[in-house]
Amino acid sequence: MAPHPSGLEVEYDEEAGSFNLEWDSKEHPEWNFLSDMSSEEFCKMLLNYCETLGPSTIKAEIQRRGQSGGTTESNGDSEPSP
Repeated sequence: MAPHPSGLEVEYDEEAGSFNLEWDSKEHPEWNFLSDMSSEEFCKMLLNYCETLGPSTIKAEIQRRGQSGGTTESNGDSEPSP
């Protein structure tokens, strides 16, 4: 898989229920602030961003990724699954 143009690679470990973020700190220093965040701070930032998107945008993205061969599933409700 080609690297993401932003330089930030995000992997979700379904078994562990965790995210892994990787980037080259010299090539993409814009992501270095993530190293200084606690898990709680990162979760809060992510939840705040999701709230700005709104449920319909999140649902559309989940469906788009599901159709493109991703493993994300939608439960068909108007709200995204937690």
